[in-house]
Amino acid sequence: GFVVLPRSHLKLKALFDEEPYKSKNIHFVTLPPTSSVSPWSSIFKDLSSPIKLCLKAGDYVLWDSRTVHSN
Repeated sequence: GFVVLPRSHLKLKALFDEEPYKSKNIHFVTLPPTSSVSPWSSIFKDLSSPIKLCLKAGDYVLWDSRTVHSN
């Protein structure tokens, strides 16, 4: 399913100010589960829990791609 962390797009500046992203011109980050900077880090601690959408083939999702998500 598609998982999204609501309102996490509001925290991107804080994430990109962290190492190892701070000095790089990047537009997205892949966060492996073992990353020290993960969606569950202190940057995102005050956000609500992730939401999982159970979609069917052909369903359409529209979201802000700056929001932490996986699919």
